[in-house]
Order: sequence, then C-alpha cells, then structure tokens
Amino acid sequence: MYQYSLAYFFNLFIRSVDESPKAAIVPKRLEMLRDYFTFFLFTNVCRSLFEKDKLLFAFSLATALAASSGDLDRAQLRFLMTGALSMDNPHPNPASSWLSDQAWSHLCELDGLAACFSGLRASLSTHTEKWRRWCDAPTPHQTPLPDGFSERLSSFQMLLVVRCAVMDKLVPAIQVETVSLGQGQGP
Repeated sequence: MYQYSLAYFFNLFIRSVDESPKAAIVPKRLEMLRDYFTFFLFTNVCRSLFEKDKLLFAFSLATALAASSGDLDRAQLRFLMTGALSMDNPHPNPASSWLSDQAWSHLCELDGLAACFSGLRASLSTHTEKWRRWCDAPTPHQTPLPDGFSERLSSFQMLLVVRCAVMDKLVPAIQVETVSLGQGQGP
C-alpha cells in the first residue's frame, strides 16, 4: 500500500507555485498552476509506484479531474467501476452462443443508464452478428460501434460498452482513454 504525507503534497504544491510559468492575468495563472501541479504531482508520485500501478493511478487522477470539472458524469464513472448492480435480468440473451449472461446483464443495465445508451439492448438483439464482429475486433475501443452508437458516445462512454461486452479488452481501452483524459500526460 502506498502512503504519502500531507507535507509531501504541500511541498509539491509550493514547488509548483515557484516553478510554474507566470501570468499577469489571474485566471490564466490559475490554469497554468493547475496544469503544472497536476503534471508535477503525476510525475513525482509515479516515480515511487510499481509499473503495474501506474495506469491505475493515471486513470484515477484523470477521471477525478474530469469529474470535478464536470466533464465526466459521476453515474457513468460509478458504472465503469462497479458494473450492473442487479443481475436479475428479465431480457433473454439473444447472443448466448458468444456473449455471457453476465455481459448481457451489464449491457441491459447500461441501456437505461443515460439517453445516449438508449437502444443498445434492442440493437444487440437485432444486429447480433455486427455486435459479435465488434466484440471480436482486436481493438474494439477503436472500432466503430454498430448502429451509429459511435457518433452518440464519447470515448469515455465507449469504455462502458467495452467494459460490459468485452471486459478482457478493457485495459488497452483505459490506456488510450487515460491519455485522452490527461491530454497526453498518461503513464
């Protein structure tokens, strides 16, 4: 388990104030300070992390920043972390030959999470072969979703579909999204 003292973070912040680029306009200075401190914090904490933990830290930091600025829906972030809360799914799995019942339950719950996911269950029921090809793609997070869902979903929302349908391909998708959320400051 990693532990960092408040004094450690305080010293990082003070150094960030001293070393960050200066600006005469206060909002611009605050933006520069925030960006510098975020990067400084990330690089200094990553020095002490095991390699296997750097992606998780980067993703946690990027999602926390995006959620606090209102760029990320907290219910969707919660769904990414926990998945479906109920496994009681009244809808029969139309693709049981290649899609697990657990994945189907997650997709059914995702269908009701937000308007952008509406119709996901019906699409999968109607176009099972298109969805199977998407799930079998080597990089589904970079492959267009069937039925125009790619145009409706952000890259973060695409992670939710990947999490539900092809959980084993979630880590590469998170690596791409972390760089996107962190504006290139990923691990």
